[in-house]
Amino acid sequence: MNRNVAGIISVLVLFIVVGGLLTLIVVRTTDTIVDFVSFAPTFYEQSVLPGITKLYNWVLEVGERFDVSIMDAIEQALPGMISNLGSTVTNLSGKIVSGITGIASRLPSILLNSIICLIATVFISVDFDRIEALHSEKSARKTAARCGECQELVP
Repeated sequence: MNRNVAGIISVLVLFIVVGGLLTLIVVRTTDTIVDFVSFAPTFYEQSVLPGITKLYNWVLEVGERFDVSIMDAIEQALPGMISNLGSTVTNLSGKIVSGITGIASRLPSILLNSIICLIATVFISVDFDRIEALHSEKSARKTAARCGECQELVP
């Protein structure tokens, strides 16, 4: 088989395998994040909020045993804490969605860069012998020039 054809085929196979794996990882990760974002408000309403309400009632029961001023402080603080927790969950979901949107907006440039990289890799693999010969020739000239300079400096 021709070396150029073998180089092109191996580069294409490598990019197809790596691209396929990356696509699979991105799709699975995106599905997981979307499921989490869509489930978070429901989880908050069904699990977290009832737990906080039970905790609130328990604190009120325990607070009844203490001074009235402590009860007033607890009654004033807990609703604000519950509200803050709800807004935190909502903000977190929004940030996750905006992050996913940002990643999705960068996908075209990632795809274009990958295509350019693929084309450059194919051209480099096809002309590898010429590139290697050119590099060896230039390296040999530079080395010879440096050795000549060193010989002039040494008495």
